[in-house]
Amino acid sequence: KGKYNTKRITSITINVLVLLVTVTLIISGLINSRLIGEMLGIKEDVLPREIHTTSAYWFLVLMSIHLGMHWRMVMAEMRKMFGVSGGGNLRPILLRCAAASIAAYGIKASLERDLYAKLIAYFSFDFWNTDGSVLAVVIYLVQYLSLIGVSTGLPYYVLRWTQKRDNLAHL
Repeated sequence: KGKYNTKRITSITINVLVLLVTVTLIISGLINSRLIGEMLGIKEDVLPREIHTTSAYWFLVLMSIHLGMHWRMVMAEMRKMFGVSGGGNLRPILLRCAAASIAAYGIKASLERDLYAKLIAYFSFDFWNTDGSVLAVVIYLVQYLSLIGVSTGLPYYVLRWTQKRDNLAHL
């Protein structure tokens, strides 16, 4: 029911893609497991691992986009949970600066981690090169959190822009 506008079609498309990637992750994970793989007579091979890893990267990006499409609702619940009401001009400015910083670092991290190559299965294996350093682990995790941040922030701000544009068109 209802109108199939661009936002709704995009949301349905993202949800279907998340479902397909999730099913792919489950199936490839079962094939990669020694127990199930042996029961099915599937020898350990690189292809199922490659499919599984590539699907995991797509899942990360698609779920982040999904989160970004619902970010306004997430923020409303957070404000309600922490009792934040109203607000001045400073909080939105600080939050937007934080979002811009996370997005900038997320773009840098996507280039450093070669995310594009992993999404097209050109090269999908990644490893924890920590050299026993806690700092290296923290950097690794911060890079992936910023990838989530940029993949969440971009759809959120694109949706805000398109909604404002559509509202202005109706005036």
